[in-house]
Amino acid sequence: MQDHSVPPLSRDQQLRSPVCPAGTQIVGGGYFQPGSRTGALEKLDAYPSVIENAYLVGVNNTSPTAIDLRVFAVCQPVPTAPTAPTAPTAPTAPTAPTAPTAPTAPAPPPP
Repeated sequence: MQDHSVPPLSRDQQLRSPVCPAGTQIVGGGYFQPGSRTGALEKLDAYPSVIENAYLVGVNNTSPTAIDLRVFAVCQPVPTAPTAPTAPTAPTAPTAPTAPTAPTAPAPPPP
């Protein structure tokens, strides 16, 4: 939340929430007048700004006194891109059996 004091008889005051933390993105937000609601406030616009990653509010204060406002942001984690599945590997071909070896002749007896 960010506290703002809107000056008396001021026009086109641009207020903002704190920027969403790293790894999150703005999805909404709002503003409210804490304490007693005194003074005349005109809302010009209020919206989440993806570029600034914060909630922005534009107001006019038509009263002769300052008005306090709190602006807040609603942030959510940035979605991660799904990873592509890896292609299956081709099965290996079976190896051909080896030919049997010919028997060897017994060694002659020693002399």
